[in-house]
Amino acid sequence: MNNISVTKSFKISKDIFKKNWLILVYATIFPVLFALVVDQFYHVNTIDKSNFSIYYIGPIALFYIVKFLIDTMFKIGKFRINLQLVDGKSAKYSELFNPRMDYFNFLVVSILLGLCTLGGFIFFIIPGIYVILTYCFAPILVLDKGFGISDAFTKAKEMTVGNRLEMLAYYVIYGILAFLFLIGSGLVYSAIKNPSLLFMSSSSVTIFVIMLIVLACIVVALAISNVAIFHLYKKLLNESCVEEKEEDAGGQLDFQDIPKNSDK
Repeated sequence: MNNISVTKSFKISKDIFKKNWLILVYATIFPVLFALVVDQFYHVNTIDKSNFSIYYIGPIALFYIVKFLIDTMFKIGKFRINLQLVDGKSAKYSELFNPRMDYFNFLVVSILLGLCTLGGFIFFIIPGIYVILTYCFAPILVLDKGFGISDAFTKAKEMTVGNRLEMLAYYVIYGILAFLFLIGSGLVYSAIKNPSLLFMSSSSVTIFVIMLIVLACIVVALAISNVAIFHLYKKLLNESCVEEKEEDAGGQLDFQDIPKNSDK
């Protein structure tokens, strides 16, 4: 069982965010903005209920399949950026558009994890939470260690044994922030789409500015929370992230600097 500290993880994640805030904000915001803009091409609520022809539904289904595949590419890029920053490496903005050769394994693992989690929530809530906490790191292992589908699930289960209750705090915080971010970004996007309502009065503009400030705070907190989960991942692998390595190096005593008795 690893010594997990939520407080320490978030402190380290905050330090990493301070040094790399721009790319972390970019990785958090861009996929959501992309989804909000692209969703305007199709409006499911305007579908004619009397027409379920494959010629009518087919293009819409194809659209959302392609969108899901693109979202998966963004997710891979976001994971890589977080992994690289936690390891102390420089991350590139182009990672969001570079799925590489492990795209298929990541996609299959993510789908299987999603289906198992959904099944757990359908029957009982607790089994769904158990599945998430047990296998949540399987997709990351595919990217970080190059594991196959079966090995990723096996290793993820080994990593989380005895740590699942402690892990729950990370995902509760991240889940709440992600939910608030989706609501906030949707409200801001709706306001931007209706400029006539936005600039109807000075009070509406003030409210919009306050919404932007609150959303910015949520984005920062969400990015830090996401990095904290990757720090947790490293802890469960018994690996140190860059901030811990720097702390360890700063705390070590160089024996060459200790004077010998003959030099006193």
